[in-house]
Amino acid sequence: MNDPIELLKIEHQNIIRGLNLLTTTGKIFEDGTTPTNEINELIKFFRLYADDAHHAKEEAILFPRFILKNPSFSSETSPISVLIDHHFLGRKIVANISKLDNQFPFHVNDYNELLQRHIEIEDELFPQLAEENFDAKEINDIAEEFSKADEIRNLDELLKILDRVEINIM
Repeated sequence: MNDPIELLKIEHQNIIRGLNLLTTTGKIFEDGTTPTNEINELIKFFRLYADDAHHAKEEAILFPRFILKNPSFSSETSPISVLIDHHFLGRKIVANISKLDNQFPFHVNDYNELLQRHIEIEDELFPQLAEENFDAKEINDIAEEFSKADEIRNLDELLKILDRVEINIM
């Protein structure tokens, strides 16, 4: 894939799929059953796919390039800073989800709301920012860096987590 912004959008759809499954586990939990294996698998997915792969590409590759092009993006109130704050908050919420305490459904809801809003912002903002700030060569360079980052992770295996969880809880 040559368009890194489109790749991020595809990854967003995979994350939304994971959020839908996590929401289902929250409902199962509220009904009195704790699907521990499935929840732990989803936590693994969010930590490794959403955070270690997807958010890492944004934080290590895309955001610094946006800031190089437009230093105002480094301000605390810039959209990039807000998105980074979302990443940190998401990590905290996943840590709370992993406790599997009686607040589990609330943490699931918080995480779902955060990431849904976050994805909406990125899907609307990134194409515009990329078009305004990058030429074709820079887009290609970002795509190559994304590809190198993905080579060290087995994203297909991480997506299989969603398949397994889906089979077990649907």
